[in-house]
Amino acid sequence: MSIIFRRAQVNPEGSGTSGKASYKLTSSILLSMGVAKESVGDTNLSGTMTKQAIKSLAYDAAAKPHLANVGSMIEDMEIDLR
Repeated sequence: MSIIFRRAQVNPEGSGTSGKASYKLTSSILLSMGVAKESVGDTNLSGTMTKQAIKSLAYDAAAKPHLANVGSMIEDMEIDLR
């Protein structure tokens, strides 16, 4: 079984509907594997891994909103975690 948690934090620099923003993404994976075999008995192996990425990206409410920037960061993080 594995569980993935994500937290995204957006801090716009300036005001208005466009500009730059600082994005902080934290992803954690919790993994648990249990085996019940006569040769090894009841065995449980569990672990966790956390990665964090911080980027400053341009945004525009109409053309490239915050959601697009966060989505792109999540995709990049998934590749890193694999």
